[in-house]
Amino acid sequence: MKLQVTGEQPVDAIDVTGGQQPTIIDVTAGTVTSVNGRTGAVTISSSDVGAPDWINAVQRGAHGDGIHDDTTAIQAAIDACQPGGIVYLPRGVYKTTATLDLKAGVTLLGSHSNLMLGPGMTGDDYPCYIQPQGPFTGSSVIQIVGEDDGIHPAISGEQRIINLMIDGSQLTGTAVDGLYAKGNVQNVVLEGVTIRQMPNNGIVTAPNSAGQYPFSWRMRHVMVDGCHAHGFLFTRMTDLTAIDCQAIGSWANGWVLTNLPNSEFTNCRAEWCGNHGFVVTGDWGSGTGSGGATFTGCSTDRNGWDGVHVNATGNGPLQFTSLMTRRDGRNGGAGGGGYAGLAANGATVPLIIGDWTNYPGVDDNGAGTNSPQYGGSFTNSTFVQVDNAYLHAATAGLKNGGGNTTLQCRNVTYATGATSSPARTTPQTSALGWVSVKDPAYGATGDGVTDDTAAIQAAINSLGSQGGTVYLPPGSYLLNGSSGLSISTNAVTLRGAGPEASKILIGSGFTGSTAISVTDSNAQVMDLSVNGASSTTASNPAAHGVTVSGARRLKVLGCQFWYLNGYAVRALATNAGSTTNPHGTQISNVRINQCAGGIHFLGNTTQGYAVNSFVTDVHIQQGGVATGSSANLDGIRIEDAWDVLVENAITWLQAGTGSALHVIGNCAASFIKNLDALGPNGLAPNVLVEDGANGSPQNVQISGGVIQQGTVGIKISGGAQHVHVDSLRIINNTGHGAQVDGTGAGIYFHKVFFSQSGQGATGTNYDINWSGTTTGHILNCRFSSPIVTTGTAGVQQTINVAAGQSVRVLAADFQGSGAASTNWFTNFPMVVTHVDGANMEHIGNLDFRLPTNARVSLRPVAAGNNALAINVNGSDSVDRYRLLGDGSQQYGTGAATRDTTWGRQGVAQIGTPDSDIIIGLAGKGLRIKEGTNAKMGTAVLVGGTKAVATTAVTATSRIYVTSNADGGTPGWLRVSTRTAGTSFTIQSSSASDTSTVAWMIVEPA
Repeated sequence: MKLQVTGEQPVDAIDVTGGQQPTIIDVTAGTVTSVNGRTGAVTISSSDVGAPDWINAVQRGAHGDGIHDDTTAIQAAIDACQPGGIVYLPRGVYKTTATLDLKAGVTLLGSHSNLMLGPGMTGDDYPCYIQPQGPFTGSSVIQIVGEDDGIHPAISGEQRIINLMIDGSQLTGTAVDGLYAKGNVQNVVLEGVTIRQMPNNGIVTAPNSAGQYPFSWRMRHVMVDGCHAHGFLFTRMTDLTAIDCQAIGSWANGWVLTNLPNSEFTNCRAEWCGNHGFVVTGDWGSGTGSGGATFTGCSTDRNGWDGVHVNATGNGPLQFTSLMTRRDGRNGGAGGGGYAGLAANGATVPLIIGDWTNYPGVDDNGAGTNSPQYGGSFTNSTFVQVDNAYLHAATAGLKNGGGNTTLQCRNVTYATGATSSPARTTPQTSALGWVSVKDPAYGATGDGVTDDTAAIQAAINSLGSQGGTVYLPPGSYLLNGSSGLSISTNAVTLRGAGPEASKILIGSGFTGSTAISVTDSNAQVMDLSVNGASSTTASNPAAHGVTVSGARRLKVLGCQFWYLNGYAVRALATNAGSTTNPHGTQISNVRINQCAGGIHFLGNTTQGYAVNSFVTDVHIQQGGVATGSSANLDGIRIEDAWDVLVENAITWLQAGTGSALHVIGNCAASFIKNLDALGPNGLAPNVLVEDGANGSPQNVQISGGVIQQGTVGIKISGGAQHVHVDSLRIINNTGHGAQVDGTGAGIYFHKVFFSQSGQGATGTNYDINWSGTTTGHILNCRFSSPIVTTGTAGVQQTINVAAGQSVRVLAADFQGSGAASTNWFTNFPMVVTHVDGANMEHIGNLDFRLPTNARVSLRPVAAGNNALAINVNGSDSVDRYRLLGDGSQQYGTGAATRDTTWGRQGVAQIGTPDSDIIIGLAGKGLRIKEGTNAKMGTAVLVGGTKAVATTAVTATSRIYVTSNADGGTPGWLRVSTRTAGTSFTIQSSSASDTSTVAWMIVEPA
């Protein structure tokens, strides 16, 4: 209990023994009869009173009647209060005419804080507030200052304003704020505070002359009502905590939050403000001292513009959880205007929005237009993630204004129309875990008219680093800008509803190089078409369909490509890093129709040209163009690329001078199976294997199918080597069926059917024209082109082999009018089935048909003559291997005389007279058969001895014995006797030795 003596200046606060502080008793000034246990006439000293920590403003002269000016009295109470003390305003209306300056550590405590008056509420106000009236001096009702200005401290803080209302309703024609704080003001607490009808802002924070701002405030149950500018205007208020705070009826924005890192807003509200409810703006920074803010359980209602508007920059994330936006975008009652419950425009701060509901409506009395127009609206923002939301708005639940780097929405339901009859849409992404480009978060139209590039790209970007599926529902999606679609993160799938349903169109205004660019691994393009917008291929912009560059394991599956003025698919290696090659690219079940080019693989020298890719079940039809920058492209081009497999491919060209299949440069292991190749109407080789700037192809295998209608069926030139053409037909080509004119080795034609070569009817044509220095074989082939005169459709000779070439023709079949042997060759090949005569210069009869059970015999003149010799490429100085007439074999290095011989050494003897026998692999060795009369076996000693019967023993045999399994008392072992051709005896030094003994006989050479 405290006694407060009326009339004392300063007022004495006297503790009464046993009393409780909250109770205050006014005592009339007079004689004090008892203090702290003392009685009689007692003098009160400073030790009895102490410093004042509870000051009643009325006791300092304030009237609280709303008529007298209480400014001086309240300020005197504040000035007299020591830090940690309380200035108390009892029930009443306190008129002020100048700014009150609240000192550090002082609590300004009112008796009660009214919240607000509204329609239908009582018109009586409880009289318990500060009411500034004019003429008013100053720019705010209360100020808190932290600045070394000769009046205030450099650092101020710990002020409290509790249960206090400021009513600015009597100020007119002024610009006065309710509470103004500037400079280094820390740890201020506002609780149960109402600021209403201020002619300017409700609460403002600002910098001092040193650029310092207030920070680390706590606000609880704070109401700002009906201020004529902003409700809360906070700038660089670091570490703010606001709980159950509301801005209502602000003529401008409810909350303006500029760079408030590490701040928390819980159950805060913005309602019926003229402009936006919450505005998050300014530069929030990107350094370690910056950061975002959290908004938990916050709400907006019937604000004029956006409920929440974000255009802040920086990298600190803003997190909105359990957000409710309601009836915003009032727009003066007209609705529309593009306003939204939450909008971000040009925001670079990441926005994380979860458990969000937006609901439209009209005014409380039913007037006005249903709003907002959109639940969410996002434009030119860096990262927006919406999870678990229900967005109901007048026009659309969500608007993607374009220009967003990442906009991803998961588990979002959209609704449109009146609240009484909403039309709800749950995007397919929610059910399948896919992102639909027609989701309002991205806004693709698929109408073939609107440029959908940005919308589809936003959907791709929304997947983040974990990848996922971007789904293109049925529609035609136009790309008509300066770039195509970019897949630059791992494991992204771009998928349509089928190539006839989902189409990407390259419009006439497209200036990019490729429709879909893939630069990260494990991407997939599936079940869609990529088409030029015009059906005249060459009139479309020069651009490719899908390009994977420096990334691995792209899959193009179940797609179609039409009218592209470029390649349909390209797989390109780069030199950016050790793994920037298109390893594992798979192109399957693809149709390419009337495109300038089909498929192009290109390796890079820094990657060792490793491409390792697959093409299966591909149909290329009516390809090629003859004009423009994409003229003369190939159907399938394998360039400087190792390990490319093509199976079941139809590649037909109709224009230009490209080839249906073109293997060029440093290629190895190009395997082509079941190829149906049709050349560009006799304008170029149908299949071309040739050198490039980086080397020559090698190990090219083309097996199965048909090659037709080129200038040449297949042309193999340059240094190409080890090219195998197997089990296919080469027919109806205007010139040669096959042309081999390079310098490489190992060109093979095996089980190939040649027909109707030379259909151009000019020049001298052949089924096979073999020139240059290339070596190879023609095996089991059939030749059926008729032999005709020059200038007639057909061939003038079946096989033209340049004189002296190393070409073998075996088991060839000639039929039709070319069956006569005089029509077979222009020059005789080096090997045929049978030759009459001593050597190749005296050719007699040729017989290419072997009789049943025929054999090949090698018959040297003498035993010492060569029957067979091996000399690598004819360049060894000495044969590496010779089989002599006596059956012996000799081996050498090829650089010196042969030094190793193997053959018969005597009766039933084989071996070498001049070399060691070496077993050169660990784990391998000598294995000898055991049994009756063998040269190796085991014997069990009886009484230390054992006779071993074998006819293999001789008088000179070397016999080796050793214990195989000890028994009895083992001794040392020896062979005591032998009888040649009969037996030998094993003797132990121990008469009780019963060991099992292993023995082996070796004869000296």
